[in-house]
Amino acid sequence: MDSASSLLNRHNPAPLYYQLARSLEREIETGGRQPHAPLPSEAELQAIYGVSRNVVRQALEELEQAGVIYRIKGKGGFVAERKLSAYLMQDASGFAANMAAQGFLVTSQVLRQGIIPAPIQVAEALHLSEGAPVFELERLRQVEEEPVFLGTTYIPGTLAACIKDEDFTSRSLNAILAHCAGMEPVSGQRIIECVAAGRYEADLLRVRVGTPLFRLFAVTYSQDGAPMECSRVWLRGDKLAFRVDLAPVRELRGVDK
Repeated sequence: MDSASSLLNRHNPAPLYYQLARSLEREIETGGRQPHAPLPSEAELQAIYGVSRNVVRQALEELEQAGVIYRIKGKGGFVAERKLSAYLMQDASGFAANMAAQGFLVTSQVLRQGIIPAPIQVAEALHLSEGAPVFELERLRQVEEEPVFLGTTYIPGTLAACIKDEDFTSRSLNAILAHCAGMEPVSGQRIIECVAAGRYEADLLRVRVGTPLFRLFAVTYSQDGAPMECSRVWLRGDKLAFRVDLAPVRELRGVDK
C-alpha cells in the first residue's frame, strides 16, 4: 500500500486522477497486467492509492476513453487488448507484409475484383486519364481472425492481364506484381484521416455505425518511379495504432521549424 500510494505526489500540479491513470497505465504497459485481466475494484484502488472514490472513477474513465481498459457493468474494469502497431506511414511493403513481419496471422477475403473505369482520384494518382481501365481489387483482411482492414486497390489496366486470374486470398498483390511484371514497391505517399464508419464498413469490420475508423489513401511507386497501385483503405481505430520513426531533418524545404 505504501509503495503504490507513494507513486502519487500530492505536491505535483497534475491532478491525482491523472497521476493514478498514468500509474495504472505504466503497470499495464510493463506487463504487470495481461489483456482481459481484471483490475482491482474501485474500493481496492482507493485503499491501495489512498485516494477518494471520485479520483478512482475519474482515472478509470480516462483510461477507458483512451482504450487502455474496458468496463463491464456490475463486473468492473479489465485490461484492453493492445493495439497492433503498424509502419504503414513509412513502409511501402503493404499491410499484410507489415503484420506478418511482426508474427501475426493475416488472412484475406476477396470481395470484388475486375476491370472498371478509373475514378478521377484514382486516375490522377496513377497518372492515367479519367475513365481509363484499371483493375479493381477489394479485400477484407483479418489479423488473428479479427477483421481490421477493408481496402480497395487499383492497378493500371496495362497490368491487368498478368494479375486478373490470380488468387489474392493466398498471395499478396506485391508478390504477384513482382513475379509477373518485375515491379517492387520502393516508395509511396499516404494521406490519413479519421472518419465515422458507414453501414457498409461497419458490417464488414464488425463495428457499430459511427465508430471512428482510419481512412487511408495510399499511392505506391515502383523502382522506376512509376505508380504501380493506389488504395482506399478503412482501418479499425480500436485495433490499430500507427508507428512512425523520425529521421534527422536534412532539408526544411521552405518550412519553418
